[in-house]
Amino acid sequence: RSKIPEGERIGFLGIHSESDYVEDKTVVFSSEKSGLGMLELGRYGPHRRIDVKDNLHFCFKNFIFDFEPSEWSYGVSDQRLGRDQAIDITDDATGEVHSLARQSTPIYVNEVGNNKKLHCNVDIRHTDECAVYYYIFIDKDHAMKSGDQVELLVDYGEAYEDVRERKGYGKDNNEILGGDFDDDAARLKRNFVDREMAQLDIHDLKLFDMYYLVEYLTNDVLAPIDLRIRHGHMHGQAESFTRLSKDVIARQRMHWLKIYFQRRLKEMMTNPDPNDELLIRSMRVGGKEMVRTIEKSLLTWDFAMLPDIFPFLNTVPIGGNKTLQDVIFHELSEEMLYFVASKLPDPLNRTVWSKISIDLTESTTRDIARYFVYCKEPMLTRVQILGKQLLENAKNAANKVREACSIVNTGSSSLSRDAAIDKLSLHSLSRKMKKKDIAPSGSLINVYANDLNIDYGAAATIADIQAYQDAVELGYLEPYFNPCSSRRLTDTK
Repeated sequence: RSKIPEGERIGFLGIHSESDYVEDKTVVFSSEKSGLGMLELGRYGPHRRIDVKDNLHFCFKNFIFDFEPSEWSYGVSDQRLGRDQAIDITDDATGEVHSLARQSTPIYVNEVGNNKKLHCNVDIRHTDECAVYYYIFIDKDHAMKSGDQVELLVDYGEAYEDVRERKGYGKDNNEILGGDFDDDAARLKRNFVDREMAQLDIHDLKLFDMYYLVEYLTNDVLAPIDLRIRHGHMHGQAESFTRLSKDVIARQRMHWLKIYFQRRLKEMMTNPDPNDELLIRSMRVGGKEMVRTIEKSLLTWDFAMLPDIFPFLNTVPIGGNKTLQDVIFHELSEEMLYFVASKLPDPLNRTVWSKISIDLTESTTRDIARYFVYCKEPMLTRVQILGKQLLENAKNAANKVREACSIVNTGSSSLSRDAAIDKLSLHSLSRKMKKKDIAPSGSLINVYANDLNIDYGAAATIADIQAYQDAVELGYLEPYFNPCSSRRLTDTK
C-alpha cells in the first residue's frame, strides 16, 4: 500500500491502483453475480430529529400544503407514547423537501408507477431506527456491460397510489375518478374526501391533542407563510410565483380549518368528554390556560390580510392568462361547493351536469367569493349587489339554454348543432376502450346467444350505446341526439 501514491489508491483497502487491472469488455455487472451485490445509494430519511413526526401533525401539514409532503413521506410501525409516527423529509415552513434531504441522492430516484414497461432496479431497505436506505440492485436479466446507462427506478407499491392519482398517472385516473389532477371534477372529488377526513380528525380531538397540534401549526407552519406573503405584498413582488401560489392556498386552508377547530373547542367545553382526562381535570380546578391559549392561537389563523392583498394577487401571473387571484378564487369556490355538496352533488362532473350548469356554478361561486372577500361596501349593500349579479348569471344561463334548444330544433348547420348539443347534454359514462380491441382482428363474440357473431370492438361499442340509452330511459330524459344515427358520436367513442 505504501508503494502506491495516495491519490492513485483504489478500493476499500487502497492496496491496488488502476494499472493492476486489465480491461475486459465482455464482463457484465449484475448484483446476483458471485462476489458482487447491491450498491448503496444513501439514506432517504430521516435526516433530522424533527423528520419523525406525530402522524396527526403530519396529516394536517399535508392537507395545508395540498398534499405535496405526502410525495416525500412514509409511515412507520413504531409508535411514540402510543401514537403513530410518520417520517417526513419536507420543511414545515414550505412543505417542500428540506435542504438537508436535497443533498441525498435517493430523493432524485424516480418510480416505475403503474408502467409495466419500466423495470425497478432500486431496492428499499428499512433499519431498526425507522431509517430508509436505497440500494441499486441489477438482476441478471438486466445485467450491464461497460458503458451502459440505465435510469434508476424504485417501486413504492400500492401505498403510493394516492400520490400517483393526484399527479395524474394512477390506475383509476381515467377509469373511476374521470381524469388527472388538473381535471376539475376529479380534483374536486378528491379534495372533498380530504376535507371530510380533516373534519373527522378535528371532531375526534381531545384537549391534549388539540393543544399541541394548534401550537405546531401556528408556530412552525403559519408564521413563516404569513411572513412570506407580507414580504411579497410589501415589496410588490414575489421571489417565486409558484411559492407564493402555494402559500396563498396554504394560508386559506388554515383559515378554513380554524372554523372547525373553534367549533370543536366550543363543543369540548359545552359537552366535555368524560374520557378526556386533561380536559376534565382542568375544568375541575378552574384552570383553563390551555383552552385560552388555543383560542388565542386560532384567532391568528384568520386570513385577515386577504382583502388588502387581493389587488396585488391580480398582478402576479401564473401562466395561461391567469393570476394568483384565480388561485384564491379556485380555493374559495371549492370551499363553497364542499359546504353545499349534499344539495349539489359532484358539481363539475359532465356526466351529472351539462356544460351550461357547470358554467353557471363556477360563475356563481366566483362572484360570491369576490363580493365577500374584496367588496368594501357594508354587508347589506354587498348582499344586494350580489343578489343582482346572481340573477344576471341565471338570466344569462337561461338565454344559453333557449339559444341552444333553438339551434337543435331548427336544424342549423351541423357544426353549430353539435356545439349546442354539447352545451345541453351530459357526457355518457363510457369506459376506456383500447384501439386494438375496437379494430377488427378476427376475434368474434356471440352477443345474443344465437348465431350472430361480431367483432369484440363492435360489441363494446354497441354495449356503450345501449348503456347510454338505458341511462336516458332510467332518468326519464329526452335525449337531444340519437347516438345510433347522429353523425356526432363524441359521447359513445
